[in-house]
Amino acid sequence: MLPSGARLLPAGETLLGRAPEPAGWAWPDDALLSRAHARLVRAGSMLRLDDLDSRNGSCVNGRPVTSTHLEDGDLLRLGDTFLLARLQPVGERLPPARGALAGLVGEAPSMGRLRRELALVGPEADAVLLQGETGTGKSLAAGVLHTLSGRSGALVRVNGAAVPAGLAEAAFFGHKRGAFTGAEADEPGYFRAAQGGTLFIDEVGHLPLGLQAKLLLAIEERSVTPVGATRPVPVDLRLVAATSRDLAQAVAEGDFLPELFARLNAFPVRTPPLRERREDVLPLLQSALGPAHPPLSPDLVERLLLHPWPYNVRELLQVGQVLRLRGAGLAELGVELVEDRLAPVEAGVGQPEREQVRAALQATGGQVKAAAERLGRSRRQLYRDLQRLELDPEDFRG
Repeated sequence: MLPSGARLLPAGETLLGRAPEPAGWAWPDDALLSRAHARLVRAGSMLRLDDLDSRNGSCVNGRPVTSTHLEDGDLLRLGDTFLLARLQPVGERLPPARGALAGLVGEAPSMGRLRRELALVGPEADAVLLQGETGTGKSLAAGVLHTLSGRSGALVRVNGAAVPAGLAEAAFFGHKRGAFTGAEADEPGYFRAAQGGTLFIDEVGHLPLGLQAKLLLAIEERSVTPVGATRPVPVDLRLVAATSRDLAQAVAEGDFLPELFARLNAFPVRTPPLRERREDVLPLLQSALGPAHPPLSPDLVERLLLHPWPYNVRELLQVGQVLRLRGAGLAELGVELVEDRLAPVEAGVGQPEREQVRAALQATGGQVKAAAERLGRSRRQLYRDLQRLELDPEDFRG
């Protein structure tokens, strides 16, 4: 079981078990818990878990422990009961998922901060840059920003990675009839289609350099010149860009214009990866499983909560669909139904970093791309980490 809701841990000692003293936390229905199973000790910002010689032991991030200091996001398993440690300032007020923010579901602190940032910049900022990994809801956040802007025009969405380079200028800025072979009629382009509304450019980091320069000019001049035209056309819109790339790194490598990066990065907003939102994993899974489904086994719960989710919510929903189809008619949903889709506990995010990376390389036979996906990192980032940790992928290849 995963206790619902957040509990504020008081200073000092708190006993955990099936029947602790009145000041403790009790889960009498968990038969695997000892009466006094473990204790949490809070002193200032420090949090420690001590196992009290329990019958079935205590685990943190899938590993048995007797006594250990806890970090933010650590997963505790006591019997079949799971607790998630969150270390954040007491009294930090984060906006709930209401109104325009209702689609951004999640109780994790990182989701509350996302809602707060969107509520802050939504009504005012002309340009916003959404930064986050694939599957973290950047498109959803763009929709929230459009709603909060109060603009009456349309929200126009375009994937920068999917626009053919030879047609990119005409696609964004429009063209006149006869401007090129096949241009049989005037077309407004994405900018003018978003007049009075919002233009959302996903994967802006994949736009070709030539188009980036013209995009910068259109933003600064608030006008576009269609292909085949001689006069600029004024535009009034809000620009929201999104990227899964490290644009600062792309600027350093010459793949992205520094002037455009500076213009877009005035209001950067980060969409958090699912591995930072462990308390949201099971509630999000419900949408894929449906209202009536067999219970999840405790071992499956643990694996789901420890999985690094390299493809984030999109991957979680796929796992939920597999569980729903393979588990139809079963009394309980077990790990074996999705074993091929979940990282082993040994490669989970709770291990020390060098051990975690070693485990991922071992599991993938030294294949850096596969190891990066397992760890939820980019391949470029993993190469940097390998150099820092003094690990050679060749040592793991047979």
